[in-house]
Amino acid sequence: MGDRRDSNDNQDAIIDQNKKKRGHPKTDIWDYFKEGPRNRGHCTAECNFCGWKQQVGQPIEMQGHIALNCLKVSPEIKAIFLEKLITNHNQPKIDEKFDSTKIDQVKVEMANRAIVKFFVCCGIPFHIIENPFFIDLLRILCPGYNLPCRQTLSEDMLNAEISHVITEINFKLSHEKNLTLGVDGWTSASGQSLYAFIIITSERKEYVHSV
Repeated sequence: MGDRRDSNDNQDAIIDQNKKKRGHPKTDIWDYFKEGPRNRGHCTAECNFCGWKQQVGQPIEMQGHIALNCLKVSPEIKAIFLEKLITNHNQPKIDEKFDSTKIDQVKVEMANRAIVKFFVCCGIPFHIIENPFFIDLLRILCPGYNLPCRQTLSEDMLNAEISHVITEINFKLSHEKNLTLGVDGWTSASGQSLYAFIIITSERKEYVHSV
């Protein structure tokens, strides 16, 4: 008990000393740090309790140190800055911060195709489309875009993109000459024989015709 009382007395002395020197309110983070020499408008900060130092005194990071990392600060002071961190980071929800802005149908189609390509070409599981963090990310980037559900993405949109790709390939091949048909074969994990028929142009571009 004696050691705890001495520790509290020391912390109160630090606070009183800094208040007299700086005149800040008790909850000001700089009351708990020593301010070092200034360099290009910034100064270093050193924790009065444990000696932790920061080359550029950033109040948010200093608050985080007192609230979460400092082992020598009293529970009362720690509680003050825990509350300040909660208040500082209590931002409005995505729905509240970003008003829905309509985008034209052309951009919707472009976004739909980009979403499909991202999931298919990167091997991303389709269920990620309904992950709340992914939804928040897309709504921040484009508030007016309504994400499709998993079923729509994996069926309707995927089939539409496949149709686009096939149409584009057929159009390109219709203007080509001297085409070569190649065959590649392999065995699946279940022992099934698979063959891919590949059309190769004179410029050595390859298009999968069928599997």
